[in-house]
Amino acid sequence: MRSTNVPAYDIALYALVMALRGLDGTEGRPIARRNARRRVLGALRKVRAVVDEKAPAIIMRGKVTRLKTTKGRIARLEARGWISIAAAMAGALAAHGVSVRRVVDEQGHGHLFVPTWAHEIGAVDGAKLREALKSVKLRRAVLAEKALRESRA
Repeated sequence: MRSTNVPAYDIALYALVMALRGLDGTEGRPIARRNARRRVLGALRKVRAVVDEKAPAIIMRGKVTRLKTTKGRIARLEARGWISIAAAMAGALAAHGVSVRRVVDEQGHGHLFVPTWAHEIGAVDGAKLREALKSVKLRRAVLAEKALRESRA
C-alpha cells in the first residue's frame, strides 16, 4: 500500500483494507458477514471523516430563494405550477374543492394562487374539476393541452 504522506489518511485507509480482507470467507455465515460489513462501513465512515476534515465540501447556496420573504413564497409557488388569480375566481374554484393558497405581502395585499390545471379547466366545468382533483392523469392532460396551445400561438 502506498503512503499518502498524511498519517490520518494512511491509518484510515489501512483500517479499510483490513476490514475488506475480513469480508473474504464469510459467504456461508450470516452473522460473520454482518459483523464484517459493519467493520467495513465503520472504516469507510472514518475515511470519509478524514477527507471531510482535510478538504471540506463546498456548499453553494446562492441560487436558493428563501421561503421567509413574500417574493420567495410567490416564486416558489409559481415554480411549482401555481398561478395568481382574482378573488372571485379563487372562490368559485374553492367551492369545487380546489386548494387555494393566499400569500400576504408587506403592504397587506393578499395574492391568491391555484394550481395551473384548475385555472385552465375553469370554475364553469365543476364535474371536470372534481375529476381532476382525483386524477393525476387528467391534470397532466390539461397541462399538456395548455402547452400545445401555447406552442401553436
